Amino acid sequence: METTITPNYPRGLTFEQVWAAFMENREQQKETARIIKELGKQMGNLNNSFGEIAEHLVAPGIAENLIN
Repeated sequence: METTITPNYPRGLTFEQVWAAFMENREQQKETARIIKELGKQMGNLNNSFGEIAEHLVAPGIAENLIN
């Protein structure tokens, strides 16, 4: 038969301490979501920049080929 080990907390945890930990975690999750959203925007802008570079490099050559 297995024995269950119960952690020995010096003072125990109160409801208020647990609730405060949940609220702190909630705020951290909000901050993480905000950071992920901002990084997504930055990656999108970077992708657009690469597209614009490609357009500037290729577009002049296409125009010359269409004229000739």
